[in-house]
Amino acid sequence: MSMTDEYTPTTGMGDALEAVKEAVSSKELVAYLTHYYVHDQSITATDGRMVACGPFPDEREYLVPADEFEKVLALVGEDGKISIKDDHILVSGRKRRAKVRTLDPKNFAHLLPPEGKEPCPDTLLPVLRRLRPFVSDDASKSWAMSVMFKDGCGYATNNVVVAASTLDEPFKDVLIPSWAVDYLLARDIAPNEYALSENCLAFHFPDGSWMRTQLLVGEPPELIFTLMGGVTDTSTGSIIHQEWRDAFEAVAALSENEVRIHPTKLSGGKRHADVEIDVQSGVAGEASFHPKFMGLVLTAADHWDLSTYPDPAPWWGNNIKGLMVGRR
Repeated sequence: MSMTDEYTPTTGMGDALEAVKEAVSSKELVAYLTHYYVHDQSITATDGRMVACGPFPDEREYLVPADEFEKVLALVGEDGKISIKDDHILVSGRKRRAKVRTLDPKNFAHLLPPEGKEPCPDTLLPVLRRLRPFVSDDASKSWAMSVMFKDGCGYATNNVVVAASTLDEPFKDVLIPSWAVDYLLARDIAPNEYALSENCLAFHFPDGSWMRTQLLVGEPPELIFTLMGGVTDTSTGSIIHQEWRDAFEAVAALSENEVRIHPTKLSGGKRHADVEIDVQSGVAGEASFHPKFMGLVLTAADHWDLSTYPDPAPWWGNNIKGLMVGRR
């Protein structure tokens, strides 16, 4: 019986995609970037920036479009089977069949992880989860599109808010790009090892899967780390009470670009509406902040000091601290 006549059960294939689906490209710039490469009981995907590879219950070789493959596996479930033909695969289950066109596997190319593994901190994912909301999407400052690690501490900034969270174990200085952060946070298991070279970073997982990402070009300003080094004490700050949070949410819902903070009230508005809510705010004069960025801080902070306005306001939470720039 030839290789093309054999079939493999689909058992476990859907679950195996979890290790690689985040690495599939959303743009069809190059055909194979939207495909899965199955080879030697592994499955690989790449979007050109990162590569992800994991164990897969099929030792044969084929290059199949990711979106259709995912949907067809869901269609036939765990009791189906896959047969390989010259330019397509046949996926069949109980009363369900699908034909998915494939590409020549020789068209697929990807890079491998760098050599030299080191233990990955157990606290890496919690730190990434805390900092991810503060990562910028401004491509003009590539370093801001990452979680930046320096001296065992992670940093992120959207150019209005800077946030920092500390690791409990050693970790090399590196900028982890936002897409790699999203991949790590989407997995249901944590990496146990990592490897770093001059231009790439890789994470290895206990199930045998791995992810490799290109590193960003550019260095963050040293001022970020200097300023955050001064945010060390919550004794001068005040607790953010639920009453204040509720008042902010109500004002922010009617405020497009600005929430104004007064000693005894919050105010704001947009177009045809103005709103005020009485609440103690811990400021001597009047301060102004963008509701979008203040809202981000409120998801992480339990203390802050708004009295520093118009200088950046320090804030603190559970293993996270930061500075928030107000509007002038």
